[in-house]
Amino acid sequence: MNVRLKRAKELMGYAVQLTKDEGLPTMVKRGAGFVRRRFFGKRARYLPGKKVLEAQAAEMVGKTAENCGLPTISILTPLYNTPENYLREFLGSFVNQTAPNGQLCLADASDDAHPDVERVVREYQQKNQRIVYKKVENKGIAANTNAAETLATGEYLALADHDDVLAPHAMYAMGKAVLQLREKGEPDSFLYSDEDVIFERRFGCAEGFKRLGGRVNRSGRVLSVGPLPESGLHGATLTAPDLRGGAALVVAALSARGKSLVEETRHIDRGYAGLCEVLASLGGRIGREMPPLDAAVKKIPSKKQIYLAFGAKR
Repeated sequence: MNVRLKRAKELMGYAVQLTKDEGLPTMVKRGAGFVRRRFFGKRARYLPGKKVLEAQAAEMVGKTAENCGLPTISILTPLYNTPENYLREFLGSFVNQTAPNGQLCLADASDDAHPDVERVVREYQQKNQRIVYKKVENKGIAANTNAAETLATGEYLALADHDDVLAPHAMYAMGKAVLQLREKGEPDSFLYSDEDVIFERRFGCAEGFKRLGGRVNRSGRVLSVGPLPESGLHGATLTAPDLRGGAALVVAALSARGKSLVEETRHIDRGYAGLCEVLASLGGRIGREMPPLDAAVKKIPSKKQIYLAFGAKR
């Protein structure tokens, strides 16, 4: 889907939800503020205009990381069973940078069921030799990031997730920021760049809490759960929408009566390696079940499930 169309649909969905939660006057007020910031403020745009980006690219035509005049920045990214559409967006956003001072260091801990991760990376390496790749054993996001660091040759290190998208001027802007600090004689060993979250299911875990019997209330950008019903939570089949939301559902399911099943746990496995073992060591009745090999069931080799039965005796 076209990125602008996708963004427009997300904004429309947010406007509709905001109207339901807080009323039309609030939605109109916030909408007006968005238009004012987006189109009329001095810092109206998150991204430079097309002409600015073209000028940056023209400035760097024919230059390499060695002679572009900007400090080199190595981006460290651990890969784990990355969906192809996310991976292509991420790699494409690096390849299309307006400046050549970046290096993308990829440590791939994907399992044997996901050979396409390496295939896609190799494809993009043909477009940009500043992409370096290494296949590693999965030891968790921290260790995998450290493995990516061993590939780095840049003067600076940056961190990015495998489902991130880099702004087209990210390397140019950060490189120029370093040079400006140096000209002023100010410290330049650590820099921070804000992010704009592109997240289609910001409150995807809400449905899971509802299935467990929780009372869920959403107000604008805030999701609250509770108070709990007198009967407590009950077991249910859940889907982990993301890392933190999925982990929250696992913890909630452990306190529920009966059996729960958490599906699509790839985010949890990537961010919290060994979570099942840690929770089991604390007394949680938790384990893994592989999905049944039935023709009527979608055969997704990467699909994992977590079985939870803490409190089943009650």
